[in-house]
Amino acid sequence: MAPQLSHAGSRFLARGTPVPGEAAAGDHLQAEYHLWLVGHQLSHGRAPWRDPYTFRPESPPRWNFGGWPFGVVFWPLDALFGHVRAWNLFLLLTYLAAGGFAYLWLRELALPAAAAAFGGLVFALEPYRVAQSAGHLRGPISALLPLALWALERGRRGSPWWYVGAGAALASIPFSDVHLALGAIPFFLLYALCRGAWLGGALATVPALGAALLVGHYSTSGIGSGGRSLREVARYSATGLDFVEEVQRSRN
Repeated sequence: MAPQLSHAGSRFLARGTPVPGEAAAGDHLQAEYHLWLVGHQLSHGRAPWRDPYTFRPESPPRWNFGGWPFGVVFWPLDALFGHVRAWNLFLLLTYLAAGGFAYLWLRELALPAAAAAFGGLVFALEPYRVAQSAGHLRGPISALLPLALWALERGRRGSPWWYVGAGAALASIPFSDVHLALGAIPFFLLYALCRGAWLGGALATVPALGAALLVGHYSTSGIGSGGRSLREVARYSATGLDFVEEVQRSRN
């Protein structure tokens, strides 16, 4: 991000197509739309989880799952600084959150402060996480995984209410990125089992599974009932071979 920080007041900190005289277009505009819509809906007294604009009037209002949970944070930033600066500040804050939550988690594991700080730095600057922060919400939402692990460790040593916090953090992941949840939820549960917190881990996993099923159900509503057929969807769905090769194969 460093080469672009000098233009942070007028350019999105994201990978986009440069456009002379205006902010670059790219996937970050779609991500920011989900975040902006939360505050826009709330300011008009409407449900923040509904999207009344996308694909209208051809389709009914959609669900704005991507606005949770960061849309509440983005709302005042957007009101104070405008769209471009708000996105850039939000992105920088998510780097701080990712490193900070990882630091807190590692400190709960009794690591020295320097080692925990280094671990937080490594997680915040992990290449794939950085790449998925330059236009997508997968990078920012990944900060909730070390937050859930920290809350789990706190629950093991203190009040069981910390498990509620772990469940809330873990359940927030599917709303922004179901694909990340496919790895984060099993990882969290396995970690809890290895740490001897199987009951707390299981309780925290239940709302996350519920959120994933909720998002999966409403995101695919209309498929097979007048919308896209299941065969059309399957053509672009991942299979086991996609873990080892990138070549698109015939799904016929």
